[in-house]
Amino acid sequence: MESKSLKLYLWSYRSQGVFHEHGVNAILDDLVAALTPRWCKVTGEFAVRGGIAITVEAEYKGEG
Repeated sequence: MESKSLKLYLWSYRSQGVFHEHGVNAILDDLVAALTPRWCKVTGEFAVRGGIAITVEAEYKGEG
């Protein structure tokens, strides 16, 4: 996967109104579909809003 393609894909989420958890899970699902990895982990670190910093992690473990 090209870094520019990944950057443009991630930037497409800037205009979508989704919850942090949904966004991270959707990104993980798309990466797993595109790459078919044995293992993949996506971590979303979101800026402080209202005094609360949010970090969301989603993990995929392939079979085998």
